[in-house]
Amino acid sequence: LNAATGNASEDRREHEAGSITQTRSAVITHSLEGRRSPSSSHLHLVRALASLRRMTSSRSWNMVCALMLLVILLSSNVSSAEEAGDGKKDVNATQGTNTSDGNSTVNATEAERIAREQDAAERRKFREEMAAKREAEERERDQKLCGSQVTYGSVIQLKHLATRRFLSATNFKYFHPSSSGQHQIIAVDQEDGYTHWRVMPRSGQRWELVKDVPVKNGEVIRLLNLRTGRNLHSHDGPISPLSKQREVSNYGEEYGSIDSHDNWILRNE
Repeated sequence: LNAATGNASEDRREHEAGSITQTRSAVITHSLEGRRSPSSSHLHLVRALASLRRMTSSRSWNMVCALMLLVILLSSNVSSAEEAGDGKKDVNATQGTNTSDGNSTVNATEAERIAREQDAAERRKFREEMAAKREAEERERDQKLCGSQVTYGSVIQLKHLATRRFLSATNFKYFHPSSSGQHQIIAVDQEDGYTHWRVMPRSGQRWELVKDVPVKNGEVIRLLNLRTGRNLHSHDGPISPLSKQREVSNYGEEYGSIDSHDNWILRNE
């Protein structure tokens, strides 16, 4: 009887231990299956441990189950940390890409600014070189003309030394109050047909009679504009509204001019 009772007690303890083992195995399996992607190796391990339970005591098995549960939880935390690290790397990579794109935009803008400045500098240098070339050509021509003999009938140009502008006639009349209403005389930067003047004898004389005769210092001459056919003229009445000095105009005809206000004295200084 005692032996039978002992065997029954032992069977009951094993049955209870097996129930506890099944419960804890279910808890471990549920923990593994509750993860985002359970590992098949872990599931095989749990099955192997369940089989091992049948060959170990209850107390030892309880300690093994606790350790395995702890290992599984730590493994889950490590995986979560790795996923978080991967996400952080992705964010850092995106930020790095955005920063790289921003730097590329800044570099492109800076390169465009430098290119514009270089182009402007080249254009400015070209204009300065062309201006220096024209000035050198003008000086060379002026030097050649300084030694030329001026005669009646010669065509000349008058250039102002300070401003280096040419005396020019126009087809526009003075229109301000108290003006003579005659054609304007101006100074221009570039020579054209309106800057060409023919040297004529004083009023009342025909220039054909003295053609090719050298003009001497102190002689009285007239200057006839080739484009307008009118003489360089001045008078006592009208005053310039800007300089407050006597008005100079383009007036009179080539032939038969008897107006003494067309006469000018040539002085060689």
